[in-house]
Amino acid sequence: VDPPLIHFDKTYINASHALLRGDACLPAVVEKSNAGDAGTEAPLGEDFPLPAYNCERTTVIRAGHSMNILCCTYVDLEEYSGLRLSGGADKLVCVFSRENTLLVHIQLEAPVISLCALPQTNYLIAGTLSGSVSFLTLKLNEEGFTIMNENQSETRNHKLNVNSIKCSSDGNWIAIASRDKTVNLYRFDKVTKAIRLSRSLNCATSPQCVDFFLNGQGKTYLVVSCLESNFLEYLLVESKDSDDAADKEKIRINMNSNGDNIVSFNVLDLATAPAGLPLLAVATDKCRHIIFQTGSAKQLRNLYGHTNNEYSRTKLAWHPTGKYLLSTSDSPDIICIWSVCSGTLKMKLQGHLSSIRDLAVHSETCELLTCSFDKTLRVWNQEEIQKHENIIGNS
Repeated sequence: VDPPLIHFDKTYINASHALLRGDACLPAVVEKSNAGDAGTEAPLGEDFPLPAYNCERTTVIRAGHSMNILCCTYVDLEEYSGLRLSGGADKLVCVFSRENTLLVHIQLEAPVISLCALPQTNYLIAGTLSGSVSFLTLKLNEEGFTIMNENQSETRNHKLNVNSIKCSSDGNWIAIASRDKTVNLYRFDKVTKAIRLSRSLNCATSPQCVDFFLNGQGKTYLVVSCLESNFLEYLLVESKDSDDAADKEKIRINMNSNGDNIVSFNVLDLATAPAGLPLLAVATDKCRHIIFQTGSAKQLRNLYGHTNNEYSRTKLAWHPTGKYLLSTSDSPDIICIWSVCSGTLKMKLQGHLSSIRDLAVHSETCELLTCSFDKTLRVWNQEEIQKHENIIGNS
C-alpha cells in the first residue's frame, strides 16, 4: 500500500494506533505523544468496557412530526446545550429540549432529509428532497425559542435532493452535497455571520456523503464519496499559511485493497474520527463497514454483523471516546455498536418499529439520538435512569 498522501502530525498517528491497539481512549490518547511507534501496524486489540446504553433506558419522543422522521442531530447553543433537532417528510424542522419537549418548529418547502448545526453558533442548515437549502437561526429570548429562515445572498439551492450537509469542527467550513452531482463549499465568517460560497465542485456521479477533518498541521480537508465510484476524493480547502487556489487540489484514493478499478461497493455514509485522529469510517451497501487510515487505501478494520439492502441509507457515527462505531441496520431495525479496537460487533439496540434513518451521538454526554420511519425519535442515555420506557407526547 502506498504511503498516505495526506500528512498528519506524528502525535495523532501514534494516538490512532494506540486507540486501535486498546492502549487508551479519547481524550487521553491524544495527550500521549509517545503512544506508540507510528510505523507499526495496529493489530486487533482487547475490548474496552461497553458503553452503558440499554434498551430499557430510552426515551421515546412522539410529539412534533406527523410523518416519517428522516434526519436528526444535536444543537448546542451557548446558553442551552443538548437540544435535539429533527427533520421529517412533513417538511418540518423540530427542536426539542433536553427534557424532550417540543420547543419550536418551522415548515420548509419540501421534506427535510439533511440537517447540520454549525458549531458554536445558533445557525442550523437544512436540506430538502427538492434540493432547497435553508439557513435557519435558533434564538432564545424572554418569550422562549424562535426559529427563522435567514436569507444568505450567496447560498445556492440544488436541482435535486440534498444528500449530505457537514460542517468542519472549527465551524469555518460548510459542505453541501446533492444528487445533482455538485458539492457546494461555503466559508462562514464568524464576525459578520455571513456565509460565502468558496467553491462549487462538479462530480461525475451523485456525491452521496461528505465530511471534514483537520490533519493536525493547520490544514482542513474535505472528503467526498460518490456513487458508482471506487475512489474517495480529498480536497484541501484551507491551509494555515495559504488559502491560495493552487493548494486546493484533489487527491483521489482507491478504496480497493488490490488497487483495481472495479466498483465492488457504494459508500452510503462516511465519518471522520473524533479529536482529529487519522481514521475514516465508511458504510458500504454490502453489509460491511471499513475503517481506513485517512488519506490512504489502507484498511485498518472491516466490520460486519449488520444488514442493509438497495433501499438502505445506512448512517454512521463515532462514539466520542473513539472506542466504538455506531451504525443503523435494517432487518431487523436496530443500532449496531462495534468495538473499534477488536473489530467485533458488541451490542445491538432494539426499540424502533420501522427503518432507522439517522443517528447522532452528543460529543459531551455520549447520549445517542435516533429517528425512524415509525415517526419517533429515541434518546438512548448512558446515565442511570428508571428502568422503564418514558413516552413523550401523544400515543
